Amino acid sequence: MAKPGMTKTQQILVVVAVTMISLYFFLSKVHDPLSEELKVAIEKNNTLVEAINELNKEPVTTAGIQVSIKKLTPEVSELEAELKKLQASVLTPGDIVEEIIMRVNEIASNNGLLVKELVPVKAGDAKLSPGVLKEQKEFDRSCYHMKISGDFIDFYTFIRELNTIEYLVNVTNFSVESAGEAGRVNVDMLVII
Repeated sequence: MAKPGMTKTQQILVVVAVTMISLYFFLSKVHDPLSEELKVAIEKNNTLVEAINELNKEPVTTAGIQVSIKKLTPEVSELEAELKKLQASVLTPGDIVEEIIMRVNEIASNNGLLVKELVPVKAGDAKLSPGVLKEQKEFDRSCYHMKISGDFIDFYTFIRELNTIEYLVNVTNFSVESAGEAGRVNVDMLVII
């Protein structure tokens, strides 16, 4: 990847450029199609909210409520089915979370990284951002604290290979520190499955 004679700065710039290109392709080929499905679901949800707001303006009668329920029941069922389908396509089913975390550990080890710690963490103890915390609670995702060390390039390859896992694996709250030797790093992060 890097030519002999390149400075460390040039090598890091090459790594950053490759990372940016990989991120662009991930976002355009994987994330965008899923976000389009999510946009459709949000639009349908907004339509339901508007219908509910209109109903709130009308006087409450038993007959009116029955008509409204009959009218909205198929839409609600359809949205629930779409949500379950979307969740099932990207979120890890609870019965295989341990299998996926073992896969994360295997990817790290296969890339020459030393896994110093990989333990479950309660979401409240993890200091997650509000958006990530809400998602974690809403979808009952598992959170793990992970400490690894090794070459920065190996860490980069590890992060890139997490995309090969068939279910969504988020990496957040990570810090990268020099391990003292040139190119060696210690990484502390949260893995959400």
